[in-house]
This record gives sequence, structure tokens and C-alpha cells, in this order.
Amino acid sequence: MTNTEARATAIVCGAGMAGLLSARVLADFYDRVVIVERDELTDEPAPRKGVPQGNYLHTLLVGGQRMQPRHAGVGGAPAGAEAAQRAGARRASDRRARHLGVRLGRPLDRARRPCPTDGRRRATVLPGDVVVDATGRTSAGPTWLRTIGYRVPEEDTVNGFWGYACRNYRMPGDWAPDWAGMLTVPTGRNGDTRGAGWTRQEHNRWLVTLIGCAKDYPPRDEPGFTDWLTALPQPDFAEPLAGATPLDDIVVWRQTGNRLRRYDRLERRPANLLFTGDSVCALNPVYAQGMSVACLGARELREALSEGDDDLAGRFQRRFADALRFSWAASTAADHAVPGAEGDPPDVEEAELGRRWQQAALLTIDDPEAMRLFWETLCLVRGPDWLYTGPIAERVAR
Repeated sequence: MTNTEARATAIVCGAGMAGLLSARVLADFYDRVVIVERDELTDEPAPRKGVPQGNYLHTLLVGGQRMQPRHAGVGGAPAGAEAAQRAGARRASDRRARHLGVRLGRPLDRARRPCPTDGRRRATVLPGDVVVDATGRTSAGPTWLRTIGYRVPEEDTVNGFWGYACRNYRMPGDWAPDWAGMLTVPTGRNGDTRGAGWTRQEHNRWLVTLIGCAKDYPPRDEPGFTDWLTALPQPDFAEPLAGATPLDDIVVWRQTGNRLRRYDRLERRPANLLFTGDSVCALNPVYAQGMSVACLGARELREALSEGDDDLAGRFQRRFADALRFSWAASTAADHAVPGAEGDPPDVEEAELGRRWQQAALLTIDDPEAMRLFWETLCLVRGPDWLYTGPIAERVAR
């Protein structure tokens, strides 16, 4: 295709956030959009194998909200927990959290139309004018490319060996704290490897999350879960458990490494095979960037499609790579600083951005303007240009 005249069918692989947002964008350009999902989608919200991290707290940052395709309909409650990150578990009320994002409970996606099956796997050929791989961390994109005679993308990884454990609780009816959530996140330095969070969900349900890094993984057993909270230097995290009723089993998650596949650097590629979301850039979820990166992909997909079909895949991958550069640099710079972290060193540009970002984080302790700029950038409301120009740039460049 050389223009926009033959847009009949688009195929999206994966019905997670990146896939659904991409499908919504494609619906404005193609006559028919088909979403292929290997999991059976039920009528009611429920965890599913294809989204194993769906049990955990997710935050859609303000920047992600603003980048949503029209009528995408992703919403939730104001998120305040991450506001405590730099202040050592300072409580964050809904009022103070309004500039951060929305908090989504589990699971993240609802069924649209379950596909009947007889239990047998069958190969089906779906003809389409464009295919979008939004299958996430398990994407077989490199294998697909190799199979049809193309080179696979370079792949960078950084792992600070983080882990999570979480559980939902029902609180007593008379328990009415004046905060929506609280969170303390470890840095990994000087033995600081443990953190935790409380987050209000629907129907007086609270999600309690344990966070560990540098291979200090939170436990799955109930005594260990309680002991972890009790051992934190902030007593606020353990005290509410006394009146709480567990609603489910403790679940753990340790697939938290950062991975970036450089599809933008391929010299040859299929003309209409695109990769988005975690299929391209999977980030440590502690930094709450994942869903917003999916929104970045949807935004750049719309822009690429609006420009026509010449070199669609190449243009989209380059646009997406540029858009997620900050999120990748910030997340990996933080994880490189964790003792025992493993991974590929950043290139010169990414290293400098990451270094300035880490310096800016230190300034937030007692500089209100640095705090404002830092959080607006982290929430993808503004770019990181202030790290290079302006009064704060000189301080972070030292």
C-alpha cells in the first residue's frame, strides 16, 4: 500500500491494554478490526493467564489518560500512593493526588465477546492489511521475524531483581482513614530493600502489596507476609492488619526486569507488521509506566496512520522509540543503581538522561520546584527538557 486506499482489515494480537488501545485507534482507519487473544475472556472481570501481573496495583498516569484514544473509556479512582515514594511513606490523600493518575484495581480488562472452542488447537489464517503485535512480555515477535527471513531486533535488558506479593483485604465498616493509599518504595542502597503499600479499592476492599528489590523477594506465606509489614520502620503499614479480613490468597510476581527490543533500528522489516506496548518496551512495574507506555503507542500509531501507509511499520517503530525514550532511561537508571543489578549498559544519550534524572530525584527532597517538575515528567505530563535547559539544569549537570 502506498496511501490510505486499501485499509480493509487490521489484526491485533493481544487483548491487554496495548492491544485494546491499538484496536480503538485502528477502528478509525480500517473497515474491520480483529483482536486475537489466546485466553478465554469471560463475561465478568477475572484474572487470566495472559495478564499474570493483573492481580497487582496498576496506575494510569495523567499523561497516559490524556493520550488515550477517543472513547477508550479507561478510568478509575484517583491514585495517591506513589506520592509518598520520596517522602518515606507519607500518606497521600485523594485531594493531593489529583495530578498523578488513576488507580485501577484488578483485573484490567473485561471481555468483549468470548470465542467458543472445542478444546483443540487449530491453525487459522486471518488475512489482514496490517498486524499489530501487542502480546506483551511473552511476545514471539523476534521468532516471527526470523522465521520469515528477517533479522531480529537488538534487545537490551536491565534487571534490579524486584518482586511483589499482594493480597486483598476487607476492612471493618468503621475504619475510615483520611488517605487513599500509602507507599514506601526501597532504593536498594544501604540495605534498603523492602517496601509496601496500601491502596483503597472498590467496596471497602484494600490491596496490600509487599515490594522487594536486590533479590529480597517478598514471601508467599501468611506469617512471612505479616512479618514483612511489621519489620518496616513505619508502623502504619502493619497496624491496619489487626482488623482486616483476607479475601484471597497471597500472590507473588517476580518478572520485573526491563526489556527493550529495538525494532526501530531494523534495516529491513515486513511493511505492515507493527510491535507495541510491552512487546517492545517492558518496564519494571514499580515505576508505574507500563499502561501509560501503551497509551504512548496508541498515540504514535494514530500519528503514523494519519501520515499514510508508506513505510508504516518503520515510521511507527521510530516514533514509538522516540516517545518512550524517557520512560526507558528513567526506569533503567533507577534499576542500574540497585546493588547486584544486571543488564546492558545504556548508550551515551540514555546514560546522560538517566544520570540527570537521578540527580533531579535528589533535589526533590527540599526543592518544591524540582519536585513539581519531577512528578510532572514522571507522570508524562511534560518532557524532560528542563533537565537540560533552565535553572535546575545546571544543578543536575554537576
